[in-house]
Amino acid sequence: MKEYRYVYEEGKLPTTFRKIPFITEFSQRHLGDILSTSRIREYERGETIVAEGRIENWMFILLSGRAEVIKEGKTLASLESAGDIFGELAMINEEARTASVVARRRTVCLVVDKESLDRLDEDARNACYATIFRLFVDIVAKRLKRATEELVRAQTELEAARAKAAGG
Repeated sequence: MKEYRYVYEEGKLPTTFRKIPFITEFSQRHLGDILSTSRIREYERGETIVAEGRIENWMFILLSGRAEVIKEGKTLASLESAGDIFGELAMINEEARTASVVARRRTVCLVVDKESLDRLDEDARNACYATIFRLFVDIVAKRLKRATEELVRAQTELEAARAKAAGG
Protein backbone atom coordinates (compact mmCIF):
# COMPACT_ATOMS: atom_id res chain seq x y z
CA MET A 1 0.00 0.00 0.00
CA LYS A 2 1.17 3.48 -0.87
CA GLU A 3 -0.29 6.50 0.85
CA TYR A 4 -0.23 10.13 -0.22
CA ARG A 5 -1.53 13.26 1.38
CA TYR A 6 -4.20 14.93 -0.73
CA VAL A 7 -3.47 18.59 -1.36
CA TYR A 8 -6.60 20.42 -2.44
CA GLU A 9 -6.35 23.66 -4.35
CA GLU A 10 -9.67 25.50 -4.37
CA GLY A 11 -11.31 25.31 -7.78
CA LYS A 12 -8.91 22.60 -8.98
CA LEU A 13 -10.74 19.35 -8.44
CA PRO A 14 -9.68 16.36 -10.57
CA THR A 15 -12.29 15.19 -13.09
CA THR A 16 -12.63 11.84 -11.30
CA PHE A 17 -13.56 13.63 -8.07
CA ARG A 18 -16.23 15.75 -9.77
CA LYS A 19 -18.18 12.55 -10.55
CA ILE A 20 -18.18 11.18 -7.01
CA PRO A 21 -21.31 11.93 -4.95
CA PHE A 22 -19.33 11.86 -1.71
CA ILE A 23 -17.23 14.78 -2.96
CA THR A 24 -19.96 16.72 -4.74
CA GLU A 25 -22.21 16.70 -1.66
CA PHE A 26 -19.84 19.03 0.18
CA SER A 27 -20.28 22.76 -0.07
CA GLN A 28 -17.36 24.61 -1.62
CA ARG A 29 -16.71 26.01 1.85
CA HIS A 30 -16.24 22.58 3.43
CA LEU A 31 -14.78 20.64 0.51
CA GLY A 32 -11.30 21.75 1.48
CA ASP A 33 -11.94 20.67 5.08
CA ILE A 34 -12.91 17.12 4.17
CA LEU A 35 -10.16 16.75 1.58
CA SER A 36 -7.51 18.13 3.94
CA THR A 37 -8.34 15.30 6.37
CA SER A 38 -8.12 12.69 3.62
CA ARG A 39 -5.40 10.58 2.07
CA ILE A 40 -5.02 8.78 -1.24
CA ARG A 41 -4.10 5.12 -0.90
CA GLU A 42 -3.07 2.77 -3.68
CA TYR A 43 -3.37 -0.99 -3.27
CA GLU A 44 -1.98 -3.67 -5.54
CA ARG A 45 -3.95 -6.74 -6.58
CA GLY A 46 -4.44 -9.10 -3.66
CA GLU A 47 -3.70 -6.54 -0.96
CA THR A 48 -6.09 -6.33 1.96
CA ILE A 49 -7.59 -2.87 2.22
CA VAL A 50 -9.73 -3.60 5.29
CA ALA A 51 -9.13 -6.58 7.56
CA GLU A 52 -12.09 -8.25 9.26
CA GLY A 53 -11.82 -7.97 13.04
CA ARG A 54 -9.50 -4.98 12.98
CA ILE A 55 -10.48 -1.76 14.76
CA GLU A 56 -9.83 1.28 12.56
CA ASN A 57 -11.38 4.69 12.11
CA TRP A 58 -11.15 5.17 8.34
CA MET A 59 -13.74 5.05 5.64
CA PHE A 60 -12.90 4.54 1.99
CA ILE A 61 -14.19 6.01 -1.26
CA LEU A 62 -13.22 4.01 -4.34
CA LEU A 63 -11.59 6.22 -6.98
CA SER A 64 -10.51 3.48 -9.37
CA GLY A 65 -9.94 -0.25 -9.49
CA ARG A 66 -11.93 -3.15 -8.15
CA ALA A 67 -12.25 -4.65 -4.68
CA GLU A 68 -14.35 -7.34 -3.07
CA VAL A 69 -16.00 -7.45 0.32
CA ILE A 70 -15.27 -10.85 1.86
CA LYS A 71 -16.62 -12.47 5.01
CA GLU A 72 -15.61 -15.95 6.12
CA GLY A 73 -14.15 -16.63 2.67
CA LYS A 74 -17.35 -15.69 0.83
CA THR A 75 -17.57 -12.70 -1.50
CA LEU A 76 -20.47 -10.52 -0.39
CA ALA A 77 -20.07 -7.62 -2.81
CA SER A 78 -17.90 -6.19 -5.56
CA LEU A 79 -16.83 -2.58 -5.49
CA GLU A 80 -16.17 -1.37 -9.02
CA SER A 81 -17.67 2.09 -9.42
CA ALA A 82 -15.85 5.30 -8.63
CA GLY A 83 -17.61 6.65 -5.57
CA ASP A 84 -18.39 3.29 -3.94
CA ILE A 85 -18.04 3.77 -0.18
CA PHE A 86 -16.96 1.11 2.28
CA GLY A 87 -15.77 0.97 5.87
CA GLU A 88 -18.14 3.81 6.72
CA LEU A 89 -19.27 2.30 10.02
CA ALA A 90 -15.86 3.27 11.42
CA MET A 91 -17.10 6.87 11.34
CA ILE A 92 -19.98 5.95 13.66
CA ASN A 93 -18.60 3.38 16.07
CA GLU A 94 -15.28 2.05 17.23
CA GLU A 95 -16.08 -1.60 16.66
CA ALA A 96 -14.11 -4.24 14.80
CA ARG A 97 -14.51 -4.45 11.03
CA THR A 98 -17.25 -6.91 10.11
CA ALA A 99 -15.71 -8.03 6.81
CA SER A 100 -12.51 -7.76 4.81
CA VAL A 101 -12.06 -5.81 1.60
CA VAL A 102 -9.42 -7.05 -0.85
CA ALA A 103 -8.13 -5.34 -3.99
CA ARG A 104 -8.79 -7.47 -7.08
CA ARG A 105 -6.67 -5.22 -9.30
CA ARG A 106 -4.74 -2.04 -8.66
CA THR A 107 -7.15 0.03 -6.58
CA VAL A 108 -7.02 3.66 -5.54
CA CYS A 109 -9.11 5.03 -2.68
CA LEU A 110 -9.72 8.34 -0.99
CA VAL A 111 -9.45 7.57 2.72
CA VAL A 112 -11.19 9.75 5.29
CA ASP A 113 -9.81 9.59 8.82
CA LYS A 114 -12.28 10.14 11.67
CA GLU A 115 -9.57 11.40 14.04
CA SER A 116 -8.54 14.07 11.54
CA LEU A 117 -12.16 15.12 11.07
CA ASP A 118 -12.55 15.40 14.83
CA ARG A 119 -9.68 17.91 14.92
CA LEU A 120 -11.45 20.36 12.59
CA ASP A 121 -13.05 23.45 14.13
CA GLU A 122 -16.60 22.87 15.34
CA ASP A 123 -18.37 24.44 12.34
CA ALA A 124 -16.32 22.51 9.78
CA ARG A 125 -16.53 19.26 11.75
CA ASN A 126 -20.32 19.50 12.11
CA ALA A 127 -20.79 20.36 8.43
CA CYS A 128 -18.58 17.47 7.32
CA TYR A 129 -20.30 14.96 9.59
CA ALA A 130 -23.75 16.20 8.53
CA THR A 131 -22.84 15.56 4.89
CA ILE A 132 -21.26 12.19 5.64
CA PHE A 133 -24.25 11.02 7.68
CA ARG A 134 -26.69 12.14 4.98
CA LEU A 135 -24.77 9.93 2.54
CA PHE A 136 -24.80 7.07 5.07
CA VAL A 137 -28.57 7.15 5.21
CA ASP A 138 -28.67 6.58 1.46
CA ILE A 139 -26.11 3.77 1.68
CA VAL A 140 -27.94 2.03 4.52
CA ALA A 141 -31.31 2.37 2.77
CA LYS A 142 -29.92 0.76 -0.40
CA ARG A 143 -28.24 -2.04 1.55
CA LEU A 144 -31.39 -2.67 3.58
CA LYS A 145 -33.46 -2.87 0.41
CA ARG A 146 -31.01 -5.35 -1.11
CA ALA A 147 -30.93 -7.43 2.09
CA THR A 148 -34.73 -7.48 2.22
CA GLU A 149 -34.92 -8.66 -1.39
CA GLU A 150 -32.36 -11.39 -0.68
CA LEU A 151 -34.27 -12.48 2.43
CA VAL A 152 -37.54 -12.73 0.51
CA ARG A 153 -35.79 -14.73 -2.23
CA ALA A 154 -34.23 -17.08 0.35
CA GLN A 155 -37.56 -17.57 2.13
CA THR A 156 -39.27 -18.37 -1.17
CA GLU A 157 -36.58 -20.93 -2.04
CA LEU A 158 -36.82 -22.46 1.45
CA GLU A 159 -40.60 -22.77 1.21
CA ALA A 160 -40.29 -24.39 -2.24
CA ALA A 161 -37.70 -26.84 -0.93
CA ARG A 162 -39.88 -27.73 2.06
CA ALA A 163 -42.90 -28.25 -0.20
CA LYS A 164 -40.87 -30.48 -2.49
CA ALA A 165 -39.50 -32.48 0.46
CA ALA A 166 -43.03 -32.93 1.79
CA GLY A 167 -44.09 -34.30 -1.58
CA GLY A 168 -46.13 -31.32 -2.58
